[in-house]
Amino acid sequence: MMHKEPHPLPGTAHLEQGGFKSSWLYRLMLCGPASKRPRFDIPELWPGDPGRGHDILCGNFSFQEETHALTSCLIPPAHASPQWQAWFHGLCWLTDLKALRDTSHSSEAAEFGRKCILEWITANHKWTHPAWLAIVTADRIVHLCSAWDFLCDSEMNTRFEKTLRKTAGRDMRHLFKSTPTQDHDYARFHVIKGQFFAAFVLMASKRCQQKTILRLENEIAAQILPDGGHIERNPECLSWVLHDLLDLRVLCCTALGHVPPFLQNAIDRSAPMVRALRHSD
Repeated sequence: MMHKEPHPLPGTAHLEQGGFKSSWLYRLMLCGPASKRPRFDIPELWPGDPGRGHDILCGNFSFQEETHALTSCLIPPAHASPQWQAWFHGLCWLTDLKALRDTSHSSEAAEFGRKCILEWITANHKWTHPAWLAIVTADRIVHLCSAWDFLCDSEMNTRFEKTLRKTAGRDMRHLFKSTPTQDHDYARFHVIKGQFFAAFVLMASKRCQQKTILRLENEIAAQILPDGGHIERNPECLSWVLHDLLDLRVLCCTALGHVPPFLQNAIDRSAPMVRALRHSD
């Protein structure tokens, strides 16, 4: 199994204030119906670590050997690195918490996850940096889709799920308005992956789904070169792209019942290139 590497944040200094997207008018544009409940479970391709899940239950959130002890998710540490903050606001830690699902700590982990997410929603109901960056929002949608059934595991969680659906709907509309317009790069590809999850797991309209498939096909054609390399010619970046391609293949198998040829072809070309570029250790 390919090891999942963290991806970097794009240059974001000019986005810290949010601009128009931090205005009340933009928030008004994001109003709409709540997202639908995911209609299927997404197979676990990258299982979390129960050990890290236990640490999270104790309030210790660790990413890339950087650990911060949190008593609340309302105010994450301001001195945390940009990478840790992106990991935290992308709810990537849900993967490790979900790894406790089949243990004696399952109920405790789910309740802790609900508490943290409600605190996060309270603190980030309007533009905050980096929580509302498109690449971070994409991560958040993917991880919420994957952990939804874990978090909403009984009829007792109806009120929480209603709040979660409302927040997911807002994030989905924000993400579709936030496709990076710069040259084709990994950040743009990752955002489109998030849009793909939003469209098919959270059940956007058929028209939106068709447009998302076309957008993904065009982006793959632009970013994956004939030899299987990535347009940025960065081996590490290629590994992140392959990770996303594999996630998309699993989702397509579940949602569509088949893998689009353009997606499988990209995997067939990029996987050998990643293997060839790996170091011996």
